[in-house]
Formats: sequence, structure tokens, C-alpha cells
Amino acid sequence: MDQFYKEVCELLPYKHDKELDYRKRLFNALEEYKRIVSDNKLAYEIQDSITDICAKIRNIVSNSLRGLQSTAALQLQNLIQGKIGLAPKINLTNTILTCNIDSDFYRIRQLPSVYEIEAKELFHIPISKRGIVKTQRYSIPGYPCLYLGKSIYGCWEEMRRPPMHICAVSRFQNIKELKFINLARPSKEALMYSEYQKLVPLIIACMIPVANDSDTFKPEYIIPQLIFEWFLKNRKFHNQTIHGIAYTSTHLNDEFFFPYDKFINYAIPVFDVREKHKYCKELCSIFHLTQPTTNDIEKLKGGYGIDGGRFGYTDENEERASNYEASDFGHLEARLKDIGNFPLQTIAFM
Repeated sequence: MDQFYKEVCELLPYKHDKELDYRKRLFNALEEYKRIVSDNKLAYEIQDSITDICAKIRNIVSNSLRGLQSTAALQLQNLIQGKIGLAPKINLTNTILTCNIDSDFYRIRQLPSVYEIEAKELFHIPISKRGIVKTQRYSIPGYPCLYLGKSIYGCWEEMRRPPMHICAVSRFQNIKELKFINLARPSKEALMYSEYQKLVPLIIACMIPVANDSDTFKPEYIIPQLIFEWFLKNRKFHNQTIHGIAYTSTHLNDEFFFPYDKFINYAIPVFDVREKHKYCKELCSIFHLTQPTTNDIEKLKGGYGIDGGRFGYTDENEERASNYEASDFGHLEARLKDIGNFPLQTIAFM
């Protein structure tokens, strides 16, 4: 299983074949996963299911690229929800991610001025300003989402490393249990189960890095946005409310040697875009957040100190965690967790 996990991680995100178009890159990635599954001798019935799932994803993408969006959307629905009387090929119910009450999330916004920022400026784009909402991997134009990260570092990478001195940062906490469709890169333990082994092709299709950031149409967003649209129609899923989609950033890298879970992000759409309120009433009732600050301001208050690290780590995960705690990102998160200086506050939805 160690080898299987290692090879799957090398596929997520798929950064090979950069000279090829999206369709060919995706198809090559799916073929590579089928090879990995075969070489690691997964059960034959699992291999057959994965081959079928890969073929269906290829058909969905091909139909979308031909302009047959309704056909592609129905095919995706059948894949993850099942046709009438038939079980789905990919069972999302068994892979739902739960975040307990009082979990920590972070959000960064790059602003022209970071002086006297109000907390509401770190919330989602107001519903009244939905006209400025652009397309993202897990959202569609005109539909506001609250994008959060599991770490400040993950937010920074997702924003393509903007200068930290112009980035306002807040910590968020949830006062209700949250549930997410889990499209994050699976852990080694998760990949022992067939549900996750069959989920990997869908995650591959969602983690193809964008080749041309300046293009208006990004084919790399086809599958994520189809999932997003399906989710909006099925937010009540198997008698439970699903709040959003958890995913691993395609900007995942090892430059800083931080824990991989720091790259997990969350896309949480507003519950009703027809609301006449400025902010989503439901999301305002779920999240509390701190007053925003910046890394430079916190350093001016008092330096973070120097942590030279230590030797003799028992394993790689311990070393990665220690690296993060010693970084500016780790120190900034620690400051934001000081409720004496950064008490949590609510956002008025009006």
C-alpha cells in the first residue's frame, strides 16, 4: 500500500505533459492511474470499476468540450448519484468530510489598503455585488462563495503567492458541525478502502493545473464546475446538509516541506443567492471570525522570535509539522488564536 499511495500522490496534481492540451493531459493521467492500479494488484472488480469510471469521465469531458453541457451534467449525475434503481459508480456518501465545531479556518484577501479593515471585508463577496463574481475552479460566475483554507499558507499558495504585506488575514471558526464533499488528496489510510480508490479518477480530473491563467475559458474547470452545479441541486444529500466542497490546491508543492494537509481548501457557496440580504444568513449563523490583521503588523507588535528547529525527528510528518510551526505562517496563525487580542465576532447579514 505504501507504493500505491506514493504513486497516487505523484498524480495529484498531474503536472506532466504541460505541452499537451487539457483533454490529452487528463486522458494520460487517467491511463497512468489505471496502470498504477494494475501494477499494485488491486482486486479485479475494483480495477474493472476504475476502468469504467475513467471511461465515463472521458465521455463527460468530451461532451462538455463539444458544447453538450446538459448531456455532460446528466452523465456526471449518473456517475456520482446513480441512475434510477442503480447504485452510483462513485459513492460520495462514504467519503463525506466532517469538520467538528470550533475547527479553525483562514482566509486571505489582497487589498489596496490594509489599514482599519473591517471583518466583513474578509467574508464572501456580498450577494448584492454578485455581478463581480468571476469563474473559479469550484464556482460559477455570479454565484458568491466563501473560500476558506485549512492554513494561511494554503491560502497564500492558492492566491499564487501575493506579497504578504498587502494581505489581510482572518481566522474563522464554525459553531455548527460542517460536512463537505471530499475531493482532497486521500491519505494513505483512506486509500486502503475501495470507495477512495474509485474516487481518485474524479480527483485527478479536478486537480489538473490550469495551463493558461489568462484564458477566459479554462477546460481544467469542467469537472469541478459540473460537480459544483450538481452540489447546488443536491445540498441536502442522504438526509444531511452538505456545506461545501473540500479540495487540495493544484499549487501543492514541497518547497517549504510543510504538511500536505496545509493545502486543503474549502469552497462554501451561499445558501440562497436570491436573498435580499448583503451576506448569506446561514453562513453568518455558522461562522465567527477575527478582526483581520497582516503579517507585517503582527511583527511590528513584537517579533516572532527565532526557532532554529531541532534534529532527530521520529518521522517525516513530525519534521513537516515542526517546519510549519516555526514559519511566519505558523506564528501568524498562533497570534490569531490568541482570543484576548483577536476575539471572534459575528457578521450581520443585513
